[in-house]
Amino acid sequence: MSPVGPAVLWRRRAEPFCGRRDELGSTALAIGIVPGDIAANGDYTTKRGYPNRWVELAIYTHLPRSGEDGKDVLSRNHINVLSADAIVALPGGPGTQSEIALAQQYGIALIAYGRHAPSGVERAPLIGRVREFLVSQLSQP
Repeated sequence: MSPVGPAVLWRRRAEPFCGRRDELGSTALAIGIVPGDIAANGDYTTKRGYPNRWVELAIYTHLPRSGEDGKDVLSRNHINVLSADAIVALPGGPGTQSEIALAQQYGIALIAYGRHAPSGVERAPLIGRVREFLVSQLSQP
């Protein structure tokens, strides 16, 4: 999992963040854990819109649940969170909120970038604070 975080999945949220990776001093890869489903006849399909153009390495799964079902055992969100050393949560909907809850549940370092942060999560209003957070978290053994 890239330290850019699991919320970097949709273009409108990914573009401003991924477009500033150089500013962060990041050489990380944008990895996307792609939700998918396997039909009774064995055909595999991905969820519409996945992966987006910012994903550099797509990992395709058979896990169809997302959004409000993001904490379900059949959700890719567990992989997103458990594969990360640190998570930067960007503004998002129910899926992002479930990833934040999972990060808190699993004890993964977490910061929210933008205007809002859920209770108990540090908010980074400036990209420089995100960089400090990532450098701090990723330099730990």
